[in-house]
Amino acid sequence: MIEREFVRAVRGVIHTREYQSMKRIRHHVRGNAFEHSVRVAYLCYKHHKRFGMKTNLDELIRGALLHDYYLYDRTEKKDRRLHWLRHPHRALQNAERHYPSLTDRERDAIRRHMFPLTLIP
Repeated sequence: MIEREFVRAVRGVIHTREYQSMKRIRHHVRGNAFEHSVRVAYLCYKHHKRFGMKTNLDELIRGALLHDYYLYDRTEKKDRRLHWLRHPHRALQNAERHYPSLTDRERDAIRRHMFPLTLIP
């Protein structure tokens, strides 16, 4: 069962046309970028509740929702071998364009989510 608090926190992000477009983007072996990102956000929510984290819950959830907001099919890109290295930057650019009220903490979560692979601690 998904809690109302979580649903309230994701509502402003996931119902946009751009975010819904992530359903057409394959991600990992099975599934799509939309499912993956919502799943990550929900796991963050559950960890926050279980461990009593001091982090702002709304920032944690938005950062998780937007961490893979790159909005292109990586299987069709010529340089797909470097996707893992470049997509955090593209995700941040897209997030800033579509959700201009991002906080610094949300920006950091998006930018740094591939550490240590991207070498941005």
